[in-house]
Amino acid sequence: MPPSSTTAPPRRPSPGSPGDALPVECVEIILRHLSAVTDGDPREILRAGEVNKSWHAAADRPATYAHMLRARYDVSDLSSPFTFPNHGDLPPGDPRRVEDAWLEMEFLDVFRARRFDELRARRARDERHCFRQWHAAYGDVDPPLFRRVKRAWDAVEAAVPPAVLRTMLPGVSRRRCDDAARRFDDALPGMHPALSALYRYRGGQALSGRTGDPNDPRQREEFTLGVFGGHSFYGKAPVTRFLSFAHALNASTSLARECRDREAMTSGGVVTRSDGTLGYSETTPRYAPVPSEYKYMLRIACDAWAEPAFCVGADVRTGKPYVHRGLAGAGPYGMGYAPAAPPGETVVEWLEEYARRVSAGVYRVEDMHRLGPVMWRAPRAAAENANVVTPFSSDEARAAAEAAPETTVWEHTTRGVRVRVSTVCLISSREALAHMGGADVSYTYSVNLALLSEEEQRVAGDPAPILRAQLATRRWVIHRPRGEEEVEAGSPRGEESEVVEGPGVIGEHPALTAGGPAFEYQSLVAFEGPNAEGRMEGSFEFVPGTIARPEGEPFRVTVPEFRCRPAAYFY
Repeated sequence: MPPSSTTAPPRRPSPGSPGDALPVECVEIILRHLSAVTDGDPREILRAGEVNKSWHAAADRPATYAHMLRARYDVSDLSSPFTFPNHGDLPPGDPRRVEDAWLEMEFLDVFRARRFDELRARRARDERHCFRQWHAAYGDVDPPLFRRVKRAWDAVEAAVPPAVLRTMLPGVSRRRCDDAARRFDDALPGMHPALSALYRYRGGQALSGRTGDPNDPRQREEFTLGVFGGHSFYGKAPVTRFLSFAHALNASTSLARECRDREAMTSGGVVTRSDGTLGYSETTPRYAPVPSEYKYMLRIACDAWAEPAFCVGADVRTGKPYVHRGLAGAGPYGMGYAPAAPPGETVVEWLEEYARRVSAGVYRVEDMHRLGPVMWRAPRAAAENANVVTPFSSDEARAAAEAAPETTVWEHTTRGVRVRVSTVCLISSREALAHMGGADVSYTYSVNLALLSEEEQRVAGDPAPILRAQLATRRWVIHRPRGEEEVEAGSPRGEESEVVEGPGVIGEHPALTAGGPAFEYQSLVAFEGPNAEGRMEGSFEFVPGTIARPEGEPFRVTVPEFRCRPAAYFY
């Protein structure tokens, strides 16, 4: 237990105490193990330093502070924390309205982000000073929780483009997090530790809150800098940014206030009389009950090309992440939320899973429609690091694909033409909902076509390798589960299939060369119903040589069957 304020300061050991003969180096080894088992708790090290002179000297050595830094904060150098301890705190008795203060801080956030390189390059003068800096900033955070958040953010920042790094803001203080939570409900003691840790290590991104205009060159670059990456379909490239704390709070508490106002209006509703006319009733609620997630949801990430309502949010009480369902499942307030992570997981596990995918190369940085380098949130970019399912895959691999379709690549090769398919669930995309007529859930699927090299074709058993081939036609078979109203009494549920076929893909007839670059495109499919899932399969017709100058008979290339299922995690 930490000493109380009335406890006397630690007694300085007197010279000549028993045990002084123990070498300081040996004591240092003991203190290193003590740091490991106590999460680098400085109170335990200080208590150990009271034993005698040798222990006191060892407790104050730079190596001991270095051990505490690694054990408690996972810091192995002299880097200073990228935070402002009082960032965003209002002095007692500040006469300004709270809302005005938050808006002012958002402008300060943008200014501070421009000093990213300067702030990130800061170094402490020695291990003692470095530990004191980190302990002043994060000493009140649970050490295992802090290390998990730090490692996840560090993995993400190591992979994103430098331009994205320069938008990351310093972490905010605990006081600011707790004050923000009480703006949702005065009775809350503070923000959930997981959500608080997320923003205390990084304060979001210094990007404007305006809706992105892809035709405005001044905004085009800014809206490709989302740290949570993006995907592509129909020429769209939605990218998810980490909202700055000030912007997230202002966007979220306005909705919370509206919910509280509507909840207070419990009477004065409109009723329908027996004769069909409308009347007024003092006892009829004016509005439907407000779901609790609306009142406590802090928006933490949103699509940079969409309105802020289409986002990922976190409950300030539980720290659990939710994804905005857009038009699907809309409630009385024109929106709906669904879990953005498996049951029981908080934003920390949500961030850790994203960091795992980035570190494994399942998601990686690539150019997106000439917009510059963007973190592609689709596993097809690095099939060698994803769960690849082929006709020869084991049952275990297929089971993993069923459980985690968002990290799976389905692959099939026919006569040297390799087809890879992956999917991304777009439950929160406004553009996808608009394209698909407001269907429950839509998916963008990415198709990668490549012609193997001559040597690879021979190894695969093709005696006469194809040197070049061109895609002529496509054929897709979409299998949708039948809804309740479509199933006759006593009949099995089954599926209904839709065949879509035509010339080329997305208006093109790609030509492939042996060992040459792959052709890749994205498209959309939507599914309705309670589970909003389905499966697809199909084929492409290729012509050896070119369509204008064929060098052989056309052949069909199989597209492997792949599943479209709501993802376990949404970003």
